[in-house]
Parts: sequence; C-alpha cells; structure tokens
Amino acid sequence: MALLNRSGAVEIVRQNVSHGGTFLSETQQDWIAVALGNSRSLWGWYRDDRLLRWQRCLPAGQPDWVTHAGSTPIVLAEVGSPEHRPPLLNAMLERDLSSICVLSPTLVPLENQYESLGLDRSLVLVGAASRWGWPTLVVDGGTALTLSAANSQGQFEGGAILPGLELQGRSLHDYTAALPQVQFHDRQHNLPRWATSTEGAIRSGIYYGALATVQSFISDWRDRYPNSITVFTGGDGELLHQGVAIADSHYDAALILRGMLVCWQAKRHEGISDAVRHE
Repeated sequence: MALLNRSGAVEIVRQNVSHGGTFLSETQQDWIAVALGNSRSLWGWYRDDRLLRWQRCLPAGQPDWVTHAGSTPIVLAEVGSPEHRPPLLNAMLERDLSSICVLSPTLVPLENQYESLGLDRSLVLVGAASRWGWPTLVVDGGTALTLSAANSQGQFEGGAILPGLELQGRSLHDYTAALPQVQFHDRQHNLPRWATSTEGAIRSGIYYGALATVQSFISDWRDRYPNSITVFTGGDGELLHQGVAIADSHYDAALILRGMLVCWQAKRHEGISDAVRHE
C-alpha cells in the first residue's frame, strides 16, 4: 500500500490485518475515482493502485462509470458545483454513503492549505508529488488556468488563478459587439504568433499571453527551487506544455486521479491502523 511521505516519494506500507468495510481488503480491489468539475468531469477505474482506464466527459449525460455505481466503491472529489452531479450519484448520496468516500481538503496530505483552497488544486499537487516528489509546481489548464506550488516539505506555498484559454475567448465574444467565439482544441499544433485573421489574432493573444504568464511563474519558482519539476494537466495542459517547452516538465492528463489515489490509500491505511489499535 502506497502513502505519500515527506519527500513526496511513494512509501510502501504492508499490514496483515483483516478488517471489514468497503475500503479495506487484503485482496485486489476495484474502485472508481470521480472528479466532478463545472465544465468537465474526469473518472478513472482503479484496481488497487493501478489505473486501468480513465475518461474525460461532459457533465451532461450519463458517463460509463455510473453503470457500475452501487457495486464498486467510489471516491468522489467534487471540484465544481453540486448541480453538475449525475442524477444517479445524487440518488446514491441521498440513499447510501457506505460505498462512497467523499473527499474533503482535510483528507489531502498537503500542509499549509488555506481555508478556501480548491480541492482540485491540492489533489493535483499531491498527485504530482507522488510520482515526481517535492517541491513541485502544477499548471492546470482548465476552465480556470491555475498555478499551484508546494515546497520541499510538502507545504503549499501559493499560486495564481486566471481565466482559462476558452474562458478568455468566450469573454471577448460575450462582451464585445463583433469579435467571434474561438476555440483551441482544433488548432493545438498550429497557433501562429503573427496572425492574419481576427480569429487567429484572438487565439494568438490569448495563447501567447497565457504562455508568458506561465513562463514568468515557472522562472520565479525555479529561482526559489531550482530542482523543482513542473507538471501540466487539464484540457489545455498539453497545449501549454508544448508552448513552454522547458526541461524537467511533464504533462499528465489524469493527474487529479493520482492525487485521489494518494487520498484513498491514506484513508485505507488510517482505517487499518484503527483496526490494529482496537485489537
């Protein structure tokens, strides 16, 4: 069983304890990690600590994982509004919580969190540290573009939040009379800086403006922690990672699911430790 230690490495802890309960088992166990966002949701199917499959989906409709709800434990991270929950999940939460672990900031092994720190930001940090260690900087290119950093002691040091690429484009369209709506997913490998169309100029301004911001934060962070890695995630994370093109950086689309794995393992270990103390 893996737990996040002070250095951010994964520590294997084995306990030969038999204890009843959904999240405690000595045999292989399947479970589902679900991160519910406002504009996108991400879910993954785990077998113990191995991610078998994952999928990004829109909040509308019924994602694949709900067909297994009720028979497979669910670890839920609600990083958006409850109104975006699938109806079946709402029914489960109202009826029976025995197979659902709802994550809260107190379950995330990250020190120095401020009260309103987003659960998604803390989860991607511990997810990055579980694979690459502390210190770490995470750039999450979602609806909001967030930068979150933690130091060598696994303590949250701060970050920034600004509108994501799509949100910036939508704002220009919604609050001006003639500017068109632009998207980025269809031009991920072809974003000329010196654009020759209105749509291209909007893309260029938003994208290269975001890159300049991200590069500035990375430079400042690495002045403080030269050995830190930088991890990109989120729907626009790959595009930003390609644009920044720095050493010791990675892109991980399922990073928040790694953070949820750390929390699930910590919860299981806590339950086993309680069983040991009461024997």
